[in-house]
Amino acid sequence: MSFQSLAFPIFLAAFTIVYYLVPRFHMQNFLLAGVGLIFCGWVHSWFAGLLGFAALLAWAGGLAVARQKDPRNKKAVFALCVALALGLLGAFKYFNFFADNITAVLRGLGLGANTPLWDVLLPLGISYYTFRVIGYTADIYRGKLEARRYFSDVAAFVAFLPELPAGPIERGGDLLPQLDRQRRWNPDAAADGILLMLWGFFKKLVIADTVAVSANKVFLLADPSFPVLWAGVFAFSIQIYADFSGYTDIARGATRLLGLTAARNFDHPYLAPSPRAFWRRWHMSLSFWLRDYVYIPLGGSRVSTPRWAFNILVTFALIGLWHGAAWHFVLWGVYHGLLIVAQRSVAGIVPERIRGSLPARALGIPATFLLISAGWLIFRESDMRCLAHYFTLSPGAAPAFQWQAGIFLCARTALYAAPLAAHAAYAQWRDTVLPTPAAAKLVKALLGSALALAILVLHANVGVDFIYANF
Repeated sequence: MSFQSLAFPIFLAAFTIVYYLVPRFHMQNFLLAGVGLIFCGWVHSWFAGLLGFAALLAWAGGLAVARQKDPRNKKAVFALCVALALGLLGAFKYFNFFADNITAVLRGLGLGANTPLWDVLLPLGISYYTFRVIGYTADIYRGKLEARRYFSDVAAFVAFLPELPAGPIERGGDLLPQLDRQRRWNPDAAADGILLMLWGFFKKLVIADTVAVSANKVFLLADPSFPVLWAGVFAFSIQIYADFSGYTDIARGATRLLGLTAARNFDHPYLAPSPRAFWRRWHMSLSFWLRDYVYIPLGGSRVSTPRWAFNILVTFALIGLWHGAAWHFVLWGVYHGLLIVAQRSVAGIVPERIRGSLPARALGIPATFLLISAGWLIFRESDMRCLAHYFTLSPGAAPAFQWQAGIFLCARTALYAAPLAAHAAYAQWRDTVLPTPAAAKLVKALLGSALALAILVLHANVGVDFIYANF
């Protein structure tokens, strides 16, 4: 059962009714844990067992860390918890990647050895819930969070259904305090949640799945010309944002329907005026997680410039590797790290009054979008030889009809991207346009009706899985 299927809203509605009928919050947490395990096991039964083990590791590990009085013992127990969580992720997501590369190195040395491969499916949501486990135990180790006594509370956090397939990577300090109280039906919060879910479904089914057709056709071409290739990259840039942010909106809306609040994962990232600002707006739960648990422990920016650059590149290489067990993902991460390093170098040369001026920011938005789109080409193309060829294509080598095709594809993508721009404007001026609660309710009702009708009429004929559910 996928989030974009008709079965999910029906399933969620039935669960919500039962959820609000139980009299105690511990029972609500028990239901949340159970439905997360059931949803995970819906694909394969052993997925639920793996998720249950991760929840047990977080619960037992958190209690064990909290009970240690000796700092050395506390650090050792925490290190063991992290090693087990990373081992879980490494075994199921990265084993074949490292095995293939070890084989390549051995063959390069003339040893001709073969390392075993593990033919196994990537468990649903493993990249997200293992990071929740690590973050939970890390916060207990640092004294920022109290270990939870009841397994059902920790399991509800680790296996939280709306965020299970593709995040956000929730922090224990944000979600667990909300689980410590009874949740009661709130019509206004439910209405906001449903509207947010409708917007997410619209972004996924109408925008992302439609422009995906153009992107997929371009990347299936044996040798696309310069304008056609970059029209496909533009389509993929819109697809991946509408797809991933659409899923996040569905997850956040479902969370609000259950009387809880989920972490925000996007803040109109394509309006960012610089690469650094982009990562403060894109997949915020991942970038902030790696900032707090990797970048800052490495020394962050409180070190020499060469060491800072090293910290940035390591952090972004891990961001790339988190996305997938392939070198083009690592390259994509390093590319973004280099953009951050280059931005700091430019900032050291250009005065602040120029960098902060309105013209500079206005030029920075399209320039940043072009740089981010070039990165999406690295992200999308797994063949390194094709990737090298794409970046050497000459605009002048393409005939006129190829430019016409490229312009047509870009115009088509821009048409479907227009609602994203309208939403950004709405978010900016919402409080001014909607001065009273009554006006806000009326506009929300009209928007919800329009979105529901648009989904029914304009949804793509071909369903596409959520991109980030594969990570």
